Amino acid sequence: MPISHYYNGAARQQRKQKAPKVDRQVAKARRELQRERDRNFNAAIEDLLALIDSQVAKIKEEHGRSEVLIRTALGVGGPEFRGSSRKATIYNAWLKARMEEVNDERSCKGEEKLMLGQFKKLYGAEYKEIKDDEEKCNTYLNALEKAREEKSTSVRKYHRAAQLDINSAMKDMFGLALRLEERTGYLVSIFGHRGSVESNASPQAHVPQAMQDFLDTAIKKDVPGFLLHMEAWAVRGPEAVAKTSRTIYSDMRKAVVARLRNSLEKAAGRTPVRMYYSNFLRQVVIPNGVDLVGWPLKELIDPSRMNTYDLQSVHQGLTSSPPTIYFKKLTESELKEKRRLVATLKEKGEAKSKKRDHDEDDKDDKDSSQAESSNDGESSDSAAPTSNRGTINTEVVQGTKPPKSKKRRYHRSASIIDDTDDD
Repeated sequence: MPISHYYNGAARQQRKQKAPKVDRQVAKARRELQRERDRNFNAAIEDLLALIDSQVAKIKEEHGRSEVLIRTALGVGGPEFRGSSRKATIYNAWLKARMEEVNDERSCKGEEKLMLGQFKKLYGAEYKEIKDDEEKCNTYLNALEKAREEKSTSVRKYHRAAQLDINSAMKDMFGLALRLEERTGYLVSIFGHRGSVESNASPQAHVPQAMQDFLDTAIKKDVPGFLLHMEAWAVRGPEAVAKTSRTIYSDMRKAVVARLRNSLEKAAGRTPVRMYYSNFLRQVVIPNGVDLVGWPLKELIDPSRMNTYDLQSVHQGLTSSPPTIYFKKLTESELKEKRRLVATLKEKGEAKSKKRDHDEDDKDDKDSSQAESSNDGESSDSAAPTSNRGTINTEVVQGTKPPKSKKRRYHRSASIIDDTDDD
């Protein structure tokens, strides 16, 4: 969908049926009548609220009760609660505090926690005993208000909690961006990365195809490489961005090797354990009783032989929280299956090696027979008489010089002619 194309709604294809025209004076009179009704209703509500406030103040003076207790008993909030559906009442405060106490006790005993309906059936009668105790009611109300304030305050999250929060938030943002693009054709690019060394969240991005083409053509970087540079700038400053892409990918390879080794040692339960990529089954799986889970590539290869995209996919799987690539401990049945597989592969390999040795023996026999036939030919040639025709006499007659061989003259190349040459 082109960027300049905007969604105009269903009205473009199907027009709504227009209402019959009404005289302007009649419509104006209707609007004025409706406004007058709204004003009268709001005035009546204000009078009622003022009367309630005055009666609450009167009861407070006569009986010496707190205003919160009186309004809670009436089920009417004060001015600070008007217009809000969330009201801090004594019943809600007692319900929250008492339910937490009961569920904590049940958790310590190993029992299942109670749901709200179950708690009301079992402990709902206790509220009648404490609703007249002003001190307890104020304590419950203060605790509820404090809990609500702490809940509304943003608390910094770390590790797994932070990763889950990031994943859910980015998923919602990506969904909004996709739906906005479908409705309006408006392209939204979202780049997310960690902002400090303490964070371990992996970079994420929502990039339309137009932005991918722009990065490849204008910036000369793919999306993962661009994200790595953005993250390096945020975490370590401009000096980190000056590092070449080769250095960044080298660091990524080192991280992949280190995390694979750590996961292998953790699953094997001993250190050190060496990682082999060529003979993985024989040298890693069978001796240590482990197996690699979640490997995204078709074959297991050394990180130094991976291309950029394969290395990034492996790095993302190892650094995600929880990681999707890891070593696990095999059970006895799984280990027996792996050993059976290794034995089968070994038999196939021995059969191939025997066939290869047999072919090499046949080749050696053939070469030896050819060598014998050639030696017989040479001996027959040496026994035959030699003729002087075509032979060169190497003897030098005394008093004469041997003939000079005609040497071919080569002209010097222009590259080696200097000023000292007479030519």
